[in-house]
Amino acid sequence: MKPLLICTFSVAIFSGCTFSVSEVNETTKTSTNIESGSSIDEKLRNQIDKKNQLVLTSLFKNDQAALDDIASKYLKNGNGLNGFGAIAEDFGSRMKAPTYTVFEEHHFESSAPLVEVKMESGLSRGADTNTFELRIKSNAEESYLSLLLHNYGDCELLVTTLYGNYEEGWKLDFIGTGILTIYGLTGTEWHYKSKNLWEEGDTVNAFLFSLLSHIATGPCPGVFAYDLGDEVKKYNEKIKVEFEEAFDLPRVMNSVGSTPEILGIGMKGNSVMTFLPWVQYTTNLSDTSAMLKERDLVFEGIHTVFPGIDKYFTTVLFDAYEKK
Repeated sequence: MKPLLICTFSVAIFSGCTFSVSEVNETTKTSTNIESGSSIDEKLRNQIDKKNQLVLTSLFKNDQAALDDIASKYLKNGNGLNGFGAIAEDFGSRMKAPTYTVFEEHHFESSAPLVEVKMESGLSRGADTNTFELRIKSNAEESYLSLLLHNYGDCELLVTTLYGNYEEGWKLDFIGTGILTIYGLTGTEWHYKSKNLWEEGDTVNAFLFSLLSHIATGPCPGVFAYDLGDEVKKYNEKIKVEFEEAFDLPRVMNSVGSTPEILGIGMKGNSVMTFLPWVQYTTNLSDTSAMLKERDLVFEGIHTVFPGIDKYFTTVLFDAYEKK
């Protein structure tokens, strides 16, 4: 059995738009009329801010009906709100309050609907490590894109909203949610940490860091694309294969008398968005007390199977499955 990767936070998109990374091509026109941040008219920024507050509140309260008045006909008619309840339970349930800070905001006008707009941006740290491109195809000629940050536990969650200015006013065309940072680092920053550990021979933690990189590299697929995205993807695929070749799994843990069988490792996020190494194994036991003792023994000896697994993480999660 191969090592498993589990991310308990969903990356979700609800869209009435038709843009995606696969539609990008070199001949697509790009709007040149773009305003960003404080250069945007303050009255418009305040207007969109109120709508964004409504979006965050609807997620927090799992109240899809609250979006009816601001959702565009494209979002409604395209069934773009399907699955809202699931992501509200996942994302909204983690929120202590519907608060956010504005990470980025852009107001742009295109020569026609569905003209692709590209905007280069990036975090202020890490030189080229965190540069990214925003790609938008809006149903409206005039649009407003907001990237909103919500801090939760050890993560920064990103909410992306897109509004179009139609005859009936500004309407919501798109909502996307995902993870921007884990333990304060972006997916591309985890990528470089993983590469450095791999070069040092720390196979286990290089693999674990690559999983964190994978989780945080796509905070809004189809819209938000790191310049290093392709490099990160290829590296993660490569290291997964090499990790599996280096560790012959499943593997019986003979140092434990009940001979549990280690299936693999991954990274698992708990209810407060703390991501930790996650070991899965099968057990020959059925008695709860005996299984708890076995788990303690597995924990004591897991470093013999995965050297260094407790080097960067003081807690390791375990799941035991009954052997059939």
